[in-house]
Amino acid sequence: MVLLTDEAEGLKFKLTDGVSVTKDGMIYFTDASYKYAFEDHLYDLLESRPYGRLLSFDPNTRQTKVLLRDLYFPNGVAVSPDQNSLIFCETPLKRCKQYWLQGSRKGSVDVLIDNLPGFPDNINYDGQNDYLIAISSVRPNLDLQSPAELSDCILAVPSSRAIKDAPTNPEEYGYSEQIR
Repeated sequence: MVLLTDEAEGLKFKLTDGVSVTKDGMIYFTDASYKYAFEDHLYDLLESRPYGRLLSFDPNTRQTKVLLRDLYFPNGVAVSPDQNSLIFCETPLKRCKQYWLQGSRKGSVDVLIDNLPGFPDNINYDGQNDYLIAISSVRPNLDLQSPAELSDCILAVPSSRAIKDAPTNPEEYGYSEQIR
């Protein structure tokens, strides 16, 4: 194993979480908290302060760059199929954002999905037009609802996005949603 990077802008990584690589080899990842390490990550969630960052590492120059700072426990990152943007989750805010890598929107960020039915815990692109978002736990007021009712609640997203249940065992693994 080779260490590629362990800090950016003088801050050591405490809780790197999620990595995605573009076709040209650029590495993107999140540091969910520069204040708390994994064993103390619940303190970060309870404190609810923006200690997270979205970063890139260029293997050719060996430079690490902070793309976004002041994020709320960014958890997971996925490169879009067209390689023009990144999708990442902010766990305590129950949302996913899109960061633009190229084009006229380069460097800007949009809220892609807001008000998820639970706390997103990573995101992956499945290669077939869907992003898979793991939901580590549902929101307390939705705990008593059945999975079917839970799915109905999450349809309040922009009409340009279709959401469907992904196969999972929620009692054992939590909920997972697909976004197309």
